[in-house]
Amino acid sequence: MDNIDFFPNLGQRPIFLKKISRNPHLLYANSGFSFIFSSTLSFWLRFGISPGFTLLESVISLFILSFLLLGVDAMLVASLYKSESAYYFQIATQQLNNAMGRLQSVGDSAGVEEQIIIWNNENKKLLPYGRGVITGVFPVYTVSVYWGDKSIQDCSALVVGLSGCLRHVIKI
Repeated sequence: MDNIDFFPNLGQRPIFLKKISRNPHLLYANSGFSFIFSSTLSFWLRFGISPGFTLLESVISLFILSFLLLGVDAMLVASLYKSESAYYFQIATQQLNNAMGRLQSVGDSAGVEEQIIIWNNENKKLLPYGRGVITGVFPVYTVSVYWGDKSIQDCSALVVGLSGCLRHVIKI
């Protein structure tokens, strides 16, 4: 049995390989495939020691992987926040355009107050704590849309987020 060596296949069932060389870099053949092992690996295999991963290396790998997954999770949370802010901004922009269309259709008639009430009811349904203010007289109006915890006095500039405001001056 000089030409057959036992090779533990690291967790799989043993395979018997035929030794075809006496070279220090042992050459084994099995089913037409050849494997060349370095002399260091063949040394470990002759004494039945498997040069695999240690527990410490596995724990360090899992630790690094957990930090990478935490980074991915943080990116997902940030993208969810940004997409929700963009959604509210889009709804507020549509409501601003809706108010401008309502004001243009009414013109200088007395139906402006009724259109503002209908528009504000839509704001309450579509935006979180949504409300709108229309100031001015025909033909110049200032239309403002607020959502979230943004107060009417805080809207001196465009603010977008989970709470924000939009303001636009229109001339009919």
